[in-house]
Amino acid sequence: MTAIGITMHAYLDGWRWGSNLERARMLLPLVWLVRADATPEHRRWLSQIAADLLKDQAACGAISERLREHGAGFVTAPAIARRPAR
Repeated sequence: MTAIGITMHAYLDGWRWGSNLERARMLLPLVWLVRADATPEHRRWLSQIAADLLKDQAACGAISERLREHGAGFVTAPAIARRPAR
């Protein structure tokens, strides 16, 4: 529980990537945490991650990727734009 708490207290500015993939990977641990210890704080964390993911969900069900602004994380929107085409 400590690691999940540290991760959620750093959400989102302290997260390395800040992407929807990171959010999606937090869903399962949060669901299990709520199942094991359903405190209001744990429920709030789960609701926050799920709501943020659903904001980027398209009508077809796909969740678009969200990239950070330049200078944050390891992969940023400008870096992808500069990547050479294959």
